[in-house]
Amino acid sequence: MKNMGTIVKYLIYAVTMCCIAGIMEYLHATQGRNAGNAENVFVVKPPSILNGLGIGIIGFGLVLLIVFGISRARGNSTATKGHIVLSMAVMLLGLVLIAAGVSWKVTVENGRMDIYKLLGRNISCSISEIDKAVTGSKGELVIYYQDRKIISVDPLSDHFEELTMVLKEHGKTGA
Repeated sequence: MKNMGTIVKYLIYAVTMCCIAGIMEYLHATQGRNAGNAENVFVVKPPSILNGLGIGIIGFGLVLLIVFGISRARGNSTATKGHIVLSMAVMLLGLVLIAAGVSWKVTVENGRMDIYKLLGRNISCSISEIDKAVTGSKGELVIYYQDRKIISVDPLSDHFEELTMVLKEHGKTGA
């Protein structure tokens, strides 16, 4: 019965991670929904498949946790505490993917561009201050500001075409 208490504790951790992932997915879905009323106001977000992948990885980790937990609760010596920790690490990886999808965005409004990155400092600048925007080898849009690359925007991102058009209107795009 001692092992059963440990399994219940790990299941509570897993359910908590799933709840956090659900809240982050909801925030990602509603983020920037009211933007777009004015002209040239939009939010570029990563492809929604990133969040789906994160939720899938969390689900896979949850399945691993349940399988290893049941095996351990039945007294099987092949399922160790390391297996439980591994399944929790897999779930944490999924949570990090969802966090990356929620925090990364580019907001364009009234000739200004706000870039929110997962790591590093956020950048806010006027579109006219951008040095150039070039198309990379994989079709991504690479934006340069103050002679350095500040962000790469994947062509599958939401509102990618609008961002490309705004930069083209300001004469910032090139080959």
